[in-house]
Amino acid sequence: MKNFELTFIEAAYGSNEKLPEHQKLQAGNIQLMYGEGSIRYLKVGSIELLRMIYFAVRDHNWDTIPAKVVNEHIEVKENAFEINFCCLCKKDDIDFKWDCKISGNERNEIIFEIKGRAESTFKKNRVGFCVLHPVDECAGKRCKIIDVYGKLVYKDFPQFISPHQPMMYINQMEWHPDEDITASLKFEGDIFEMEDQRNWTDDSYKTYCTPLGLPFPITLEAGEEVNQTITLKVTEIASKHKSDNSLVVFENFGKTYPFPAMGVGASSECKDLTENDLAILSKIPFHHYRQEINFSKNTWEIKLKEALAISKKLDTKLLLALFFSEEASVELMELIEVIGDEKELLVSIAIFHQDHKS
Repeated sequence: MKNFELTFIEAAYGSNEKLPEHQKLQAGNIQLMYGEGSIRYLKVGSIELLRMIYFAVRDHNWDTIPAKVVNEHIEVKENAFEINFCCLCKKDDIDFKWDCKISGNERNEIIFEIKGRAESTFKKNRVGFCVLHPVDECAGKRCKIIDVYGKLVYKDFPQFISPHQPMMYINQMEWHPDEDITASLKFEGDIFEMEDQRNWTDDSYKTYCTPLGLPFPITLEAGEEVNQTITLKVTEIASKHKSDNSLVVFENFGKTYPFPAMGVGASSECKDLTENDLAILSKIPFHHYRQEINFSKNTWEIKLKEALAISKKLDTKLLLALFFSEEASVELMELIEVIGDEKELLVSIAIFHQDHKS
């Protein structure tokens, strides 16, 4: 009998083949990952702008033709980058070649250009860009569209799963992934529209070309070219979202890595932090400041207010470890009242009972 046990890689990705390597890049305050011709997880701080930008050749059966990246060159600068490569899509009678360039600059702008040429004649359903938008940052939010006719319209990212295209004939789109962030996309080279990927259990919306209302498949003749450009711009970034470029250096490997999400805990011995202490600690990009609050102590309220004040001075989030008694419901209401409008400082809460082990 065949053994149906799967490895984690096979269960998660459908194959035991080695996963593609991705490189972390920066364009101003935009962080992203690049690998095998596509860019993923475009973020400002913790706010995801786009899940992915990629391009593909889809045949008359909607099969995606495997792509091979060759002649890849990556140049990384401070808060900027440029990537040039060639991408080959070959299978059966399909032979298509792309010359590609992805550039990001310190002005929070990313430009993705593809210049393709059919080396054979074949039938296609789609050849070109696709953009995946995250649901969490987009669902229910208003999007400003400039369509291919120059008309300005407003549409909403669907809150609930939409069986029909929520946005069509897109030339430019602008939306707010967060109240302090404005993002915009400009499409060149084809007509784009959006579908709700949740219809196929994917947690995203997809903006793609060519409109499904047009006849397909169509024949792409040998020598025919497909040239497209997508430009992403981000503006109005509040300081709370700006990227933390602090790096920790591992000399043995000769590489730099982002500072890990480590926190600092309040001391049980040192009662007060001096201004000098705070100045030194604030230079280290700690992820959070941790303070224990025991509601059996009559000083817990003072301790909490001090922790909130220190968290502000360190410009970091606050992690509270709360030790409740049997009167937890009362203590919780008192806690909420003391914290008040300062709740935005909290990164997480650990809950304990003062008389029991966890």
